[in-house]
Amino acid sequence: MSTFFSQGYRCTDCQVAAHPRCVQQAQKWECCRRSPPSNRKSRRPTITRVDLPPMGNWNVTRTMEYSDRTDKIVSDVMELKNMDDFISRKIYQMEEGKGKRDTIADVVFKKALKEFKAYLISTYSVMAKEGRLSLRYKDLISMFERTMENVCRQEQSATFPVTLGVNAFRGFLNEFVSHQQRTVEEKPKTKVKKEKRKKTEPVTNHLGHTFVLVVVNIPTACEICTSFMWLMEKSLVCQKCKLTCHKKCCSKITLFCKDDHETTSQGGRVFGVRLYVLVSDDLKVPIIVDRLITTIEVKGLYTEGIYRKSGSSSKVKALRQDIENDVDKVDYDDYPVHVLTTTLKAFFREMPDPLLTYEAYDQFIQATGVSDQTERVSTIFALINKLPKNNYDLVEQIGRAHV
Repeated sequence: MSTFFSQGYRCTDCQVAAHPRCVQQAQKWECCRRSPPSNRKSRRPTITRVDLPPMGNWNVTRTMEYSDRTDKIVSDVMELKNMDDFISRKIYQMEEGKGKRDTIADVVFKKALKEFKAYLISTYSVMAKEGRLSLRYKDLISMFERTMENVCRQEQSATFPVTLGVNAFRGFLNEFVSHQQRTVEEKPKTKVKKEKRKKTEPVTNHLGHTFVLVVVNIPTACEICTSFMWLMEKSLVCQKCKLTCHKKCCSKITLFCKDDHETTSQGGRVFGVRLYVLVSDDLKVPIIVDRLITTIEVKGLYTEGIYRKSGSSSKVKALRQDIENDVDKVDYDDYPVHVLTTTLKAFFREMPDPLLTYEAYDQFIQATGVSDQTERVSTIFALINKLPKNNYDLVEQIGRAHV
C-alpha cells in the first residue's frame, strides 16, 4: 500500500514529472515551453522537488467508480478451497518481506484480509455441504468492503482510504479468476473410447422353444406353413429342437419343444414343471389334477369357501412332499378339503407357462369387455379353441368338473 505514495521532481515550466533516479536524464531534455533562442546563454529548465499527486482521475480517498461483474466465481467446495488457498498464499507473501517495516495501511489491509478469509470459510462451508454454495464477484467485493470498514473502526483509523484497500483486493480477485480460467483451459482432455456394443439378437420363448433370429443361407422350408424362405431372410430357429419357421408363424406353433425338460430350481417332478412333461398320448390331463379334482368333488363340493379359504400350511407342505415322492401312493382322503384346493391352486400358480398362455392373455382381457353376453361367450370359446392341445384338454377338464 505504501507504494502509492512517493516523491519526485517536476519542471516548473512544462510540468514534466520524473522519479528521483531519473532526474539526471530529465535535465538533458529540452523544455517544451522554453522561450525562443536568443543571444543570451541558454539555461537549463529549473527542476524543483515536489510531491507527485496520484495519476488519472482519482485521488487518495476516492478512486474511479467500478461496475463489478455479477458472474459466479465460487460454486462448489473445490472452488471455495482454491480461494482459501489463494488468500493464504497472498497473506504469506505480504508477511514474508524481510527488512521492510509495515505501514499502518499494510497492517490494516492484512488484518482485513485475514478476517475476510476466516469469515468466508466459516460462513459458506455449511452451505457448500448442503449444495447451496453460490458466490458472485460483486458479493465478494461487498463482503470485503464491510470487513475493511470494521477493521478501520477497530484500529481507530478513520482516515484510512477504504476504497484503496478494496481496489487492492479487487486486483487479488481478478488474479484468482484468471488463474482459475487457466487451470480449466490447461486441463488435459482425455479421449473417451466408445465401446462397440455387440449386437445381440432378440430371444423369443414360446411353448418351451427358445427361438433366435438366424439369417437363412440355404433353401429352407418353414415347418409350420411349409413354404420356402428367401435367401438372406431372417427366420426363427429353436436352440433346443432346431425347429425352423418364419417370424410370422411363431404364434401358430402348438407343439411343445421336445428337448425342453426344465424343472423348477427346487428340482420338483410335479410342481413347477411344464405341462407337456406331465401328459402323454394316453394321459391327456396330469394325474395330480385329475386326482385332486375328483376328491374335491366327492368330499366338499358344497363346502363354504372351498377355493377362497386356505388350508393349513403344514398339511399343504406335507401333501406336496408326498406328491413329489410318489403321486400314485398318496391318499387324498386323509387331507381336509381346503388343503386339497390350496394344493391345486399352487400347482396352477407354479406352472412355468400360464394355462391360458401369455400370447392369448390380452385377447382374453378384451373378450371379457364385450358388452353383449352372447358375443362375449362365443369370443371366449373361440380363444379357448386356439389354445395348444395340452392346455385345451386341461381347461376342458376343469370346465367339466366345476362349471
